[in-house]
Amino acid sequence: HGGSACIVRLAPYDYHRFHFPIEGQAGSPKDIDGRYYLVNQLALSIKPDLFAHNKRVVTYVETEKFGRFAYIEVSGFAVGRIIQTYTSGAVRRGQEKGYFQFGGSTLVLLFEPDKIIFDQDLINNTQSNIEVQVQTGTQIGTQRI
Repeated sequence: HGGSACIVRLAPYDYHRFHFPIEGQAGSPKDIDGRYYLVNQLALSIKPDLFAHNKRVVTYVETEKFGRFAYIEVSGFAVGRIIQTYTSGAVRRGQEKGYFQFGGSTLVLLFEPDKIIFDQDLINNTQSNIEVQVQTGTQIGTQRI
């Protein structure tokens, strides 16, 4: 409630491994059963709450700079499995967290209120309904001080 969200949609041609964006203490992943709806813009316009219905894995990460955030992998249509490659405990920025098997999917990062300021290009493009290609390791925001 009142926090910030970052949605990263992966297309079938994208790199399908995902990494921790922040160092901290990662808990154990929790599976949430669901369906396998498409996760593209058209699907969102037809079923805007699809991220709450698709198969998901949620991991909570405690960080010094950004507080606690939820790292959520969402399976989309044609994704067989979400594979976790990390061990719970201390994690570092850039460390692999896991990967999707086959097809495109989505990552959702949920931050507590007043913890992150997303970069202005992401905000501007989001307000204009423009997707932004984000490369692995690219900054997406800074700590709110």
